[in-house]
Amino acid sequence: MLTIDISNPQQTLEQYCVGGEERLPNVDINLRTVEIRSWAHARRELQEANLKKCAFWAAFSASDMEHPRWWTTKDLNPVPGYTQIIVGSGPTDIGLHVDQYGEKKIPVDSYLTLQSGAKKVLMLPPTRTFEEWRERFGWNRVDKCPFPEGDIELIKRVKDDGGFYFTIEPSKDGSVTLFVPRGWFHWLLGLTDWTLVLGGSRF
Repeated sequence: MLTIDISNPQQTLEQYCVGGEERLPNVDINLRTVEIRSWAHARRELQEANLKKCAFWAAFSASDMEHPRWWTTKDLNPVPGYTQIIVGSGPTDIGLHVDQYGEKKIPVDSYLTLQSGAKKVLMLPPTRTFEEWRERFGWNRVDKCPFPEGDIELIKRVKDDGGFYFTIEPSKDGSVTLFVPRGWFHWLLGLTDWTLVLGGSRF
């Protein structure tokens, strides 16, 4: 099983970015998606980003990661698995989105366990399409950050529309897990120098 040092996300990134998985990592540097060609390419990009103090995140598929005790594989429906490691440095995000699985883009429930750092979270229900939410809040198509910090009026509108806007960080006793129901739009922004998230999705 994969052993992860939750006290040192940077070391986790360096140790795990060595290949072995068929699926290459997803990498985003300074809000720009990098098309990764190989594990060696991923290592070069992330090492350079770290040296330049860029904001970045990398998501890995880790098939050998130990599942948490509460994660069951005994459902009638197949479970994609609790196999994701997401390491971030600085104020990074992937924009507002809905989690989907596979080429058929099947909607899934997602569980995101924050092991280290802190994140701002926006969640919106599946009562509107992305374009309708964008029009509702006046977001630009290329905006990754949905709205500026401290905009009380927009936060109130999120609440009135059945959404949520909050900050998560591990408790003194350990990690905290965020549940995102299938179909829900969500956006997470890193608030600390380093963040480490473990997660998975299920049908």
